[in-house]
Amino acid sequence: MGIWAVFQNFYHIGVAPILNDEPTYTVAARRYLSGQILAPLPVTPQANGVMQFNDDNFEHPPLTKYLFGMAEWFDSSSTGVTAARAVSAAAALLGAVAIAIWIGRHAGRWTGLVAGGLLTLLPEAAGGSIGRFDRFAMLDTTAGMFMVLSVVLAWIWSRRTGRAGWVAAGLTGLAIGCASASKENGFLGVIGPVLLVLGAPLVGRDVRAFLVRCGQTVAAAVIALATFLACYLPFSHPIARLHYLVAFQTNQSAGGHLIGFDGRVTAHPPWWTNLWFAGHAYGSILTVFLVVAALCAVVLRRDGLVAWCVAALAVPILFHCFIAHVALGYYYVMWTPFFLALAALGVGEVARRVVGLSRGGVRVLVAAVVGIAVLAVPVGESVAETVNVADLKPTGVMVVPELMRADGLSAAVVTAGLPAWEWHYYMPTTTVYYSAKTPVPDAAIIVVGQPICRVLIDQSVRALVAVNLESGAVKEIYSDSLIVAYAVTGKLTVPTPAQINAEPPGALTDHC
Repeated sequence: MGIWAVFQNFYHIGVAPILNDEPTYTVAARRYLSGQILAPLPVTPQANGVMQFNDDNFEHPPLTKYLFGMAEWFDSSSTGVTAARAVSAAAALLGAVAIAIWIGRHAGRWTGLVAGGLLTLLPEAAGGSIGRFDRFAMLDTTAGMFMVLSVVLAWIWSRRTGRAGWVAAGLTGLAIGCASASKENGFLGVIGPVLLVLGAPLVGRDVRAFLVRCGQTVAAAVIALATFLACYLPFSHPIARLHYLVAFQTNQSAGGHLIGFDGRVTAHPPWWTNLWFAGHAYGSILTVFLVVAALCAVVLRRDGLVAWCVAALAVPILFHCFIAHVALGYYYVMWTPFFLALAALGVGEVARRVVGLSRGGVRVLVAAVVGIAVLAVPVGESVAETVNVADLKPTGVMVVPELMRADGLSAAVVTAGLPAWEWHYYMPTTTVYYSAKTPVPDAAIIVVGQPICRVLIDQSVRALVAVNLESGAVKEIYSDSLIVAYAVTGKLTVPTPAQINAEPPGALTDHC
């Protein structure tokens, strides 16, 4: 299982195209470690309502970017993205190991193994990632690992008294501080479990124990805050940078963020949007399996482990569904560990009860059959993901430089349906035209993005392709799931306004 998990999360880790924020975080990581930090930015929004930002990326806390930067020391490439991705993948595995050991000790090693497998092997593409989101240099996976540690440590704290209880509370606070210093919402997962820690003495009407727990909670909170603040001490003006973080996140929440989902595009999505993203990423069959398994845990077990997992999910779900006004396609990923832990507990409980009905020599056979039956869906999905990882190849804009070299092409690119930041990242010195309403001198290749949600493909570029395909001035040389590329083989004809208008304009909601 461990070898499989390592393969699933590390093999070909540098091959998939970058996500939008990966270069932002890796550039900030190098700046942090080099000490090349600019003065704090103003907290007042600009005239367009958007706050100013720069390469320092103090819109988010710095801890994950510190870790990325340390890994980038060992990466000989100019970008360091692959090394930073390895940090995320390692964090995902560490979080899964913590949950597997925790569940294994209290619900049986096979149930713990199932939990670890669900966390590391299932396909979990999110936010446009090709492959598991945990394989990308984003903040959420590292924050999620520390969040998992904080929740597991809170469980240990709840079962310790005396000096050991104070030590466990302190370690819990340390993990909370690291989670929040990795991403600002990383503390949400532990709020529910801490409330359980405080509530347990009240059930037994033990006032002294309750007061001790209150003291330990205060100590944990102080340590969490000190840990969070300590991550800002290497920078000048740490209070101003914290003020900027709060102002930026508040402003973004008030203004919303344009996203596409379920056939619609909006900056202010309904409460269930994060759930839609999660279900859409897992697929209908796997989603039904996981939801049913989690419900089986809640209905059949009704024990402390289940309560802990539900408590760890309750506040994040409440916050992201009903309080936060921004929902992106990967926000749910940080909170899946304890949902998947619930599913593992449900699988284990169903298997235990069914096997318990059998007697004698057939018990082993029944156990094997039940195990195969209840795990058929996740194992099948995980095997499919393994095939995808093994077959992963460069796609999209990242292949264009090689295409141009292979075909002897040079000079400018004409493109549509692809974000400018990808061209800036992969081909920073190349001239790129984003429209063909006027002549495109020296154009050697036309690259058109495959239709996707919330992206309109410029009509003039589509007309340029159509007109020149007909005349033989361009030819298709490559296509994949992200792009179609055409080599310029003759003199390009600029499309007329009538030819441009003849192309269907499309809508932002197409393919959402």
